[in-house]
Amino acid sequence: MNDTKRKSDDRTITTTAGEPFTHEESCELARIIYKRWGRDPKAAAVAWRRLLQNSCTDIQFMALVES
Repeated sequence: MNDTKRKSDDRTITTTAGEPFTHEESCELARIIYKRWGRDPKAAAVAWRRLLQNSCTDIQFMALVES
């Protein structure tokens, strides 16, 4: 397996239904949430953490948005 493929696979998570959810899909979801919360980084990051029940920082969330 080449390094590009491995890096992409390392960022893939699994949904509650057992389906792959790619890094690109996470970025798309982050951008949608960012837009929905008025492009306010703090409010959108709070919504992201609440929705996904995780501890993603504001900076990590914005890195997804900007990817």
